[in-house]
This record gives sequence, C-alpha cells and structure tokens, in this order.
Amino acid sequence: MPNNSAVGKRLTLDNAMVYDEPQEEMQMKRFTDTSLWEREWFMTLSPCEKLAWFYVKDHCDNVGVWVPNFILADFCIGAKIEWGSLPSKTNGNIVVLENGKWFLVDYIKFQHPDLFGGSQSNACLSYIKLLKDHNLIDRFPELIQALGKPRPSQGLAPKERVQVRVKVKEEDKEQEKEIDEVLNYFKEKTGSGLSLKTEALRSKVRGRLAEGYTVDDCKRAIAFVYGSKIDNPDQRQYIRIDTIFAPTKFAGYVDAQRRETR
Repeated sequence: MPNNSAVGKRLTLDNAMVYDEPQEEMQMKRFTDTSLWEREWFMTLSPCEKLAWFYVKDHCDNVGVWVPNFILADFCIGAKIEWGSLPSKTNGNIVVLENGKWFLVDYIKFQHPDLFGGSQSNACLSYIKLLKDHNLIDRFPELIQALGKPRPSQGLAPKERVQVRVKVKEEDKEQEKEIDEVLNYFKEKTGSGLSLKTEALRSKVRGRLAEGYTVDDCKRAIAFVYGSKIDNPDQRQYIRIDTIFAPTKFAGYVDAQRRETR
C-alpha cells in the first residue's frame, strides 16, 4: 500500500483509487566558493553567523539581492542572529541598500561570469533586467560599457571566433594583473591587510580601468588620499579602496596628485 502522505491520490471514472507519484519542485542550484572557509573575515564569524551567510546566499535572487525576513531566517537556522551587525562583519560582501534589501556584492560575478563576457543569452539578459530593477546596474561599469555593443566574435567564422575569445581572455588576465598591482600598491602604502581576492574591492579598481584610467592613475589617487589624510585622525577612515575609487571622486584625486607633483 502506498504511503498516502507521500503521494497524491485521485479517483478514476470507475471510482478506482490510484496514486500519483509526487512531483519534485524545481530547485535552484548555485556555485559555492570553497575558498571561503580560508578567508579571515569568514573564519571570524560564529557558527550561527556562518549559517546566516549561507542562508542569505541561498535565498537571494539571481543577482544577489535578498529581501530580509529575519523571523523566518532565525527559525530555519535554529538560532537568533544579530542581523544588524552581520553585514559589517563580511568584509564589504554584504551591502544594505536604501530600501532595506541586502545585496551580496560578489554574488553575480561569481555565479554568472558569462554575463561579463558579452553573453547575450536570455538568462544573462534577465539578470541585466533584474540589476536595473534593483537600481544596481551602475555598480558594474564594465557591464554598462558592454551593453548594446556587439560581441567581439559576432559575424566571424568559427575559427576566427575562437581566436577572438582567446584574445579577450588574455586581455582579461592582463587587467586582473593590473588590479593586483594596484591593490598591492595600496597595501604597501597603507599597511592594510586587505585580501587581493575580495571581488568587492577588485570591481572598484576594474571599473576605473574600464573607463580608461591607467595603473599609474590608480597609484596617483591612492598616493594623494593617503598623503592628505594620514595625519588627520578624523580623515584616516577614508583611506579605503571603496572611497578612493568611487566614480564621483576618483578623477579629482588623480588630478590633485598630478598638480602636486608638477
């Protein structure tokens, strides 16, 4: 006899009882960064806070935005989480938006790297729409730059497409090396212990490089902010990558340093 609680049941036209197999709901599958366990900020979280991180990651939408439901989250985790302090413990990986929603900064680049490779698939277009709906599109300058432009391989023969893809990947690798150079300079200049792997920081530098600024420009901006604020205790807090590389401030810092070194 089938377990009636596990399967559906119905009557046929001749009143015979039949049982239907339960239909599985479609589950979302997401990549997990296994190096997360080795990151200092994650290691400092309590066991319950680690569960909270994974809860948010598993319950956010396809671009990393979570609508908080703290009561449900506490119930599922089995513990009461200090949600107000959690974002500040994640090394900039969680940002609380003005509307109260939570945004996982690194999420979309980790889960959907093809989105930043010029893909025009329906899935990628839906992610772009979600970013626009959340007013987050301006956080990804390199994506904005690619919107509306044909893919580099479009209209080429198969062999030429492969060559173009290889060239694009080589250019991407070169830019990542430049980002490493900029972040290492920041670490040396300030004595910061930031991780080069933090995508939230890398994306800030990547955005300015995508606008045409050079590695030397990035170093100029860092040097100016450090030199102008290090001796002022109230201003030292602004010697940060996210402040220096903010789109509205970066050009001013670069120009100011150029004037000082003339």
